[in-house]
Amino acid sequence: MWIARVQITSNGSLDNSSSYSSYSDYTETTVTLAKNVSTSIVLTHGGSYLQHRRVWIDYNQDGDFVDAGEMVVTADSVWDVSTSFTIP
Repeated sequence: MWIARVQITSNGSLDNSSSYSSYSDYTETTVTLAKNVSTSIVLTHGGSYLQHRRVWIDYNQDGDFVDAGEMVVTADSVWDVSTSFTIP
């Protein structure tokens, strides 16, 4: 299964679609977000099985996503996920 589309809306925006593949790497894709502004994100489901989805933001720009608080979305669902987060 795969994430078929990622949409982010706030003061910045991102709309990235992809098709089924063994692996896709979009780490070079960026969007600028403002502090203390609610950001909406929609993860469109690709397939019909349970997916474990996670979204990370490299807040301190150290090139990794292992620091506390950098995982901003966690969802396990067979449906599309629509949620929001706020940059601290």
